[in-house]
Amino acid sequence: KSALESEKEELSNKLESLQSDVSELEKKLTDKNEEFENLTKEKEELDNKLEFKTTELDNLTKKNAEEEEIRTSSMGDLEKKLADKMEECDSLTKDKSALESEKEELTNKLESLQSDVSELEKKLTDKNEELEKETDRQK
Repeated sequence: KSALESEKEELSNKLESLQSDVSELEKKLTDKNEEFENLTKEKEELDNKLEFKTTELDNLTKKNAEEEEIRTSSMGDLEKKLADKMEECDSLTKDKSALESEKEELTNKLESLQSDVSELEKKLTDKNEELEKETDRQK
């Protein structure tokens, strides 16, 4: 009887430990899902900024081309405006490159998080199966 009670207590402790492990894994999964959602939102914002900057760059490029055609009428004035626009264009190109790099970093982070989430889901499934087996054994 004492051996059975001892084994029952041992199994009960193991069950509690497994339940605790499951709870921890569920919390980690929830945290990773939140982080994943936040990064997805951040990536969408960067995609929108990148699209805006690309449109802005295209518009400036068109304006520069138009100004270059008019340039012959007032060389000094128009050359200064063109130089300013070209600087603005260069600045936008740098912004676009920085946003593309940031987008790539976020994409990599996102993929890493997706992998983490998959691993956590598998661990959770394994722990749940182990918990079910342990519960069945105790019955």
